[in-house]
Amino acid sequence: MNMVASWQGMTEDIHYLEEEELDRLLNLTKKNTMHACLFRLIYVYGLRVTEAITLKVDNLDLERKEILITRVKRKDRFRTRPYPIDEETMKLVKQWLRKRAKHRAAKKGNPYLFLSNKSRSVEDHLSVPQVQFIFRRYAREAGINSKRGHVHVLRHT
Repeated sequence: MNMVASWQGMTEDIHYLEEEELDRLLNLTKKNTMHACLFRLIYVYGLRVTEAITLKVDNLDLERKEILITRVKRKDRFRTRPYPIDEETMKLVKQWLRKRAKHRAAKKGNPYLFLSNKSRSVEDHLSVPQVQFIFRRYAREAGINSKRGHVHVLRHT
């Protein structure tokens, strides 16, 4: 655990996963393609949960191997820019897109990359609490302690 100065001059604990914890967690997600893709994108691009769940299929350019990400905080608030997609992430994205195409919400034209089974409308996607719940379940299964058992920890790993 690192101690860093916050902007208020106080210190805060920055939690992150050790390499073996991250490996255990990501290996567990392989049983669900959507979860594997979601957590890989959060980890690789340092996404906030909101940034991840609001990604749309149109944000992906598979030919150019790029993903458009809109950041919701920082100086570049709501700034969208392309990021390259590495081979391992591309493989997961393609696997998820194949499975996503069979989802009832996708068939109705839902534009979001990560769909919820609880979707009530064409514009529904996974919610922040759903992602937090899913992550905590994997973290517990991977033996990750509760202080590091939240999605945001992937941003610092």
